[in-house]
Amino acid sequence: MQLEILTSPARFAELEPAWWELWRASPRSTPFQSPAWQIPWLSRFASQAELCALCVHSAAGLEALLPLFAFRWRGERRAAPVGAGISDYLDVVLGASPPAEVLRLLRHGLELVARDVDCLELEDVPYASPLCELFRSMAGAGLERHGVCPVLGLADYAARLPRALRRSLSRGHRALASARIVAWHCADDSSIDGLLSALFELHTALWNARGAPGVLGEPDVQSFHREAAPRLLRAGLLRLFVLELEGSPVGALYVLHGRDAYLYASGYRPELGHLGIGNLLIEHALADACTAGKRRCDFLRGSEAYKYAWGAKDEITERISIRKAAA
Repeated sequence: MQLEILTSPARFAELEPAWWELWRASPRSTPFQSPAWQIPWLSRFASQAELCALCVHSAAGLEALLPLFAFRWRGERRAAPVGAGISDYLDVVLGASPPAEVLRLLRHGLELVARDVDCLELEDVPYASPLCELFRSMAGAGLERHGVCPVLGLADYAARLPRALRRSLSRGHRALASARIVAWHCADDSSIDGLLSALFELHTALWNARGAPGVLGEPDVQSFHREAAPRLLRAGLLRLFVLELEGSPVGALYVLHGRDAYLYASGYRPELGHLGIGNLLIEHALADACTAGKRRCDFLRGSEAYKYAWGAKDEITERISIRKAAA
């Protein structure tokens, strides 16, 4: 077994085939840990930062990967996971039942990084992540609850929907039935760019109507998704649905597909909110997830009321940090 700390983005990109192999073998991996998501993130958001990706290799191949980067913020040198900010889960990529030596080397790598920075901080770490156990055994580490991600079990979920939600869905279906032209689109290689544009426009319009910018309004974020979405699509990790009425896009939903389905971002025309288009988008995505054999749908971070209306239950994420003691 050998620990490698990658500092070269080019070397990081060369790791992609082995990374995909490890990602597919990992029982805890999400699309946020995939090369399709993290390589574009690194090029768009941390091109001037210092990469410090922890890799554990064996004769059989890559055994563990935790991409980190170091940067300066408010006079401090800090380290955080690649993907921070726009990723709902941040975690190490490990195979099933990793040997103790893999975890020992991974911990050693974390200690080396922590010594080199003023603060090493990881947010949005799933509560059951092996990282939590590693940090609990490290001197000076702090762990605290960070947030929640409501998750819905898909077995017979439709039979458990509350009456108010059923009524909303019925109104929406009646509205669709009264329209002359209704079309559902799912992105493919030829349509991905146009459907992303529709998503950005609808998401921004909805959030602007609420007095907020939305998470997809920034040019850098849009550029990231234009680079990442085709990669995710080729890997079978993306469903981008757009609903059209009378030839015009009125709703869009960006869904990541891994072992579960993940509802990442959506938007719809705010003036059509009374039609329940947001619920129709979710219903469409849940039906697709069931067809694809997914057992769960993750509404991702945030405790908005609509998530619980569908029956989702909270799963906790952690914030983990090590701060260098003052001299």
